[in-house]
Amino acid sequence: MVIITLTSLAGCSNAGLSAVCLSSGVKAEKTKAKLSGFADRIDVFEKDGKKLAYGDWVINMHVPSSGKLTPKNCMQSLRMASEFFADRFPDGIVKFRCTSWLLSPLHQTCLPPESGIRQFASMFDLASVSPMTDGRELWRIFHRNYTGSTEGFPAETTLQRAYLKLLADGDVPQSGLGYIFMKDGKII
Repeated sequence: MVIITLTSLAGCSNAGLSAVCLSSGVKAEKTKAKLSGFADRIDVFEKDGKKLAYGDWVINMHVPSSGKLTPKNCMQSLRMASEFFADRFPDGIVKFRCTSWLLSPLHQTCLPPESGIRQFASMFDLASVSPMTDGRELWRIFHRNYTGSTEGFPAETTLQRAYLKLLADGDVPQSGLGYIFMKDGKII
């Protein structure tokens, strides 16, 4: 499941739209929620001819910590969100944004190629990477707070073992900001 929220890169303090996209269907509703804080204040993102400018509409993504992160489920959610919000993208190019530890470039070297996290991250054009020096996101992996020591942390999953090694090697966990551009149900 991917949670989808539409906002503007200029920020949105008026009425917004939201949808929860499930792999088995879409539940969509109009809301009057304030969405400020969801958008970075950037002037432009450009890569390989794909552009986002300040004020452009972008669909924000959040990936809950439960469920399988498979390429098939992700693509299905992206397609459903693209259809739901199509009226906001008259040029037919639907833009998605995600800021998450899931987009860390470290995953490309510490996780196996078949990893759902690695495959998810490869869908994005990475715009920036930030260190997570406080380790606040490690609870998603270990289900406990990180206080500078991994003593007693579980090593039951490939992800947990990879992060234990990463931390033992002195690497700092990262968060990435990335974009997906879609047209006609395909990533471009």
